[in-house]
Amino acid sequence: MYCDFSHPSDSISIINEAFAELSARSWSEIVLINNVGTLQPIGPICLDDPEDWQNNIQINLNSCINSTGLFIKHFGKLSANRYIANISSGAATKPYFGWSLYCASKAAIEAFTMTVSLEQAEASNPVTAFIINPGVVDTDMQELIRSQDKDRFKDLERFKKLKSDQSLQSPQKVAEAVYSIINSTPQSGKKYDVRSYLIPY
Repeated sequence: MYCDFSHPSDSISIINEAFAELSARSWSEIVLINNVGTLQPIGPICLDDPEDWQNNIQINLNSCINSTGLFIKHFGKLSANRYIANISSGAATKPYFGWSLYCASKAAIEAFTMTVSLEQAEASNPVTAFIINPGVVDTDMQELIRSQDKDRFKDLERFKKLKSDQSLQSPQKVAEAVYSIINSTPQSGKKYDVRSYLIPY
């Protein structure tokens, strides 16, 4: 199912419909992984327009809030094990020149997830919500970072070096680590670092 998270009403409608259909079935376990994200626009906030800022927040933060809330609405009363894994970043706690929106949205996701966990602790049939920090992964986002002008992103050389030094983790290895975290009976409200679950090979 295709979903463009930059369009709020359309993406909410698609998620709501999908969750309604899925929640009508029988499950022993169901997992939501919120991993949609964008770095654009990269650079000091004054260089871009409010529309660009809002698009970033819509994709990075609002989509996570919407899917998390709808997941709990639709699956909150099921007897199955229900997990919400919200993907964060080291940028949630460390500022990067040119990433004000990305850093802000990831920090907000962490606060949001911990608060949802607190609320769910009071529920009769709580959903487990937790945070995963995937580390630096060799994705298209890293290619985008390396293509930037240094005036927009001051840490450009460091990220180029991560690639040249082969310090980026493959998406496959990170996905396997995420799978391991989910299978380890994660605790609600806790933050998990993928590096602790990577399988060497």
